[in-house]
Amino acid sequence: MTLLFALDCHNAVHADWHASGKGCEDITMDRIGEMIARFKPDHVAACFDSPVSFRRDLWAPYKADRPEKPDGLLWALAECWRRLSDKSIQCYRANGFEADDVIATLAERYNGKVVIASTDHDLHQCLEPSRV
Repeated sequence: MTLLFALDCHNAVHADWHASGKGCEDITMDRIGEMIARFKPDHVAACFDSPVSFRRDLWAPYKADRPEKPDGLLWALAECWRRLSDKSIQCYRANGFEADDVIATLAERYNGKVVIASTDHDLHQCLEPSRV
C-alpha cells in the first residue's frame, strides 16, 4: 500500500514564524525534510491556506478577531512554497479553502495510507484506524 504524507504547511510556517520570526523558513524546511526522511512516503502533499475562506462568507465573525498576517509571515509562506516546489514537492492550495480542508479531501480520496502532519485539531475527524 502506498503512503501519502499530507503536510499542513500553512500551520507549520505560521508556528515557526511566531516561534523564531525572520528566517523561520529554514527551520520549517528542515522539519519537513526530517519528517519526509522518517516516513519515506511515496507522495508528499504540502498544503496551504487560501487567502480567503468560504467560511467568512457563511459567517462574518469567522476568525474576524485575528489580526492581518504580517508581511514577514506572508513572505515566509511564499518562500516555503517556492522551496518545496524547487524540491519537486507538490504544493496545494484550493481557492476559498484552508489547508486542513485540502488535507481532508486528499486523505478521503487517496487510495492508500495517509500520514497527516498538523497540529490542527479539526483534522482529528479524518483519523481512520490503519489508514489515516
